[in-house]
Amino acid sequence: MSNNINKMNLNWDDAEKFGSGNNMEYNEQEGYFYCSFGGDDFEYNQIGVPRTTFSGINYSDKVANDKHSYNISLTQKNLYASGFERNFTKFILPDTLYYNNQNRDVVNNKDKYGINLSYEWVVDSFNTFRVKANASTQTTSNLASTVADNRNENEALVNQNVRLNRDNTQKQNLFTSLLWLRKFRTTGRSLSWKIEYGYDNMNSDELLQSTLRFYDTAQQVINSLTLDQMQLDRATNNRINTTINYTEPLSKKLFVLTDYSLNVTQSNRSRTVNAKSNNEYNVFLDSLSNALDYSSYVHTGGLSLRYVYKKWNATAGGKIGYTQLEQFNQIADSGFRQRFVNIFPSASIQYKRKNTSNITLRYNGSTRQPTIQELQPIRNLADPLYVEVGNPNLVQSFTNRFSLNYNSYQPIKGRGMYMSLTGRFINDDFTQSEEVDAFGRRTVQTINTNGNADMWGYISFWYEIKKLN
Repeated sequence: MSNNINKMNLNWDDAEKFGSGNNMEYNEQEGYFYCSFGGDDFEYNQIGVPRTTFSGINYSDKVANDKHSYNISLTQKNLYASGFERNFTKFILPDTLYYNNQNRDVVNNKDKYGINLSYEWVVDSFNTFRVKANASTQTTSNLASTVADNRNENEALVNQNVRLNRDNTQKQNLFTSLLWLRKFRTTGRSLSWKIEYGYDNMNSDELLQSTLRFYDTAQQVINSLTLDQMQLDRATNNRINTTINYTEPLSKKLFVLTDYSLNVTQSNRSRTVNAKSNNEYNVFLDSLSNALDYSSYVHTGGLSLRYVYKKWNATAGGKIGYTQLEQFNQIADSGFRQRFVNIFPSASIQYKRKNTSNITLRYNGSTRQPTIQELQPIRNLADPLYVEVGNPNLVQSFTNRFSLNYNSYQPIKGRGMYMSLTGRFINDDFTQSEEVDAFGRRTVQTINTNGNADMWGYISFWYEIKKLN
């Protein structure tokens, strides 16, 4: 398959048939089935019109009266794009304003090879095992030539930057999961256990050649900065997740749900920057280099009650979690440890107007840990006028989420409707702090803010157009 669009992934139906197998799972906490579906990072949303090719092969089969189900697929993807952009931006600050002009020409190329495997074994009416695995390797090369300048409120030149960025990146990914579903003779009693393992590896070499000039009010060069550097980035991420769920009926209407999960993440990231000397990049710049180890351990246990009566389905409970974050800077030979104890309340209530129509109100709390990229206290000079700085003092954020959903489907009439409204209140949310100096250089850093709130919603309606006689 070859085209000129930025979509390089299978749609929902094709992924179900040829890529992911049966992705349906049951949520014991709220009593409904759900499907998870997602793409990868191969879609192109940058400059230029992409030229894409996509090929693959798939084999699936069911044997022994559908007790054993197999699915395997191999894929190959290529994306090439070249283009240019011309940007003019006006920045309004509390005490002044300035203008930014940027002309940029880019060439991008990506190659990716992947394999997806799935296997399901229905042992008997009480036991089912599911195994999934996927792996991929990806190579990316980018070339960008940029000419940019900043001007003051009188449109006088403040600085000008001419730079060349060229990078080559290799990525390897592996993900595996094992799920055991156990039913019992007692109606409503169930047990499930799931374990997942993920591995990501990245190696990147980036060349930066840049000339930056600063001007005075007379439009004369008062300072200049020339960079000719090679940046080597290495990153490895290992993660193991395991979850156990158990449901016990207390009566025909009341159920108790318990669960426990353990999430372990080990990350290593290093950045080595060398300046050029005698036609070789062999001068180590310790001020721009770093090596960081980052670990997180999250234990979570939960208890909930679910009440089912006629058209009503209600769940209330919560989880308690213990989180430990560890960070160690190899070059500075320093580190720190953070510990958190969190309570995650959750509740939902659903009313089924009909078998094909329901309305659901949900609430849940969740946390988010800072990423190693946000923590790493290292300057990245890929764009000397836009400098990103890590923040090792970040703490986790906590989100309170409310949602109201309405779903109606009329199969005989061939039409349906789905409406959703969601609101969030986030404590210690992650946001970006930006400072602009007198020479128009912007320094950006991720920080915790006192709190953010947002709300969104959407409505979808579909219907079947019957054939004309």
